[in-house]
Amino acid sequence: MTLEKDYQAMIERDMIPDLDLYMDQVRQLFEKTYAGNKRDDKEKILTKTMINNYAKSKLVPPIVNKKYQTEHIMLIQMIYQLKGALSLTDIETVLSFITPSILNETTSAKVYDDYIGLMKKQAKEAEKIKANIEADVKQIDKPLADFYTVASLVQLSAVFRKMAEDAIDTFSEDQVKQGENPPD
Repeated sequence: MTLEKDYQAMIERDMIPDLDLYMDQVRQLFEKTYAGNKRDDKEKILTKTMINNYAKSKLVPPIVNKKYQTEHIMLIQMIYQLKGALSLTDIETVLSFITPSILNETTSAKVYDDYIGLMKKQAKEAEKIKANIEADVKQIDKPLADFYTVASLVQLSAVFRKMAEDAIDTFSEDQVKQGENPPD
């Protein structure tokens, strides 16, 4: 694949058509947005099975007449980002905090725009971290430098995933202490 990776690629709100989409159109939107992030041409970004599983797991509200509304796209975008590191159960917990705001017409645009802005900022920060790692190992022989770079990025991924899981556990404990029902 010859496309350069765009670690900041996200489906921004203005990219979501102002009309309801069929599943294939949703998939095309994701494929177009994330084409540069595919490792090879055979990789699928978002499949019908994935979308159906999100709906069956009630991670997105019920689909109306086989059409996906803007709010569905927003939530699927969030799930797409979260699924690389979290279980569906953890994703359900995290989305329980945001779904009411996304489904509320008055708050959905701001919440989603804030989310996209933060994710893009974090992607830039991650690119800086990668550049720092590469600078740290640039004096080392190439095969070792490549290994150390990959190992460092994987280690950071594991650390960040564990931090996310700890945050989810803390949020869940806080809900129980406050007498709220944890997500189903």
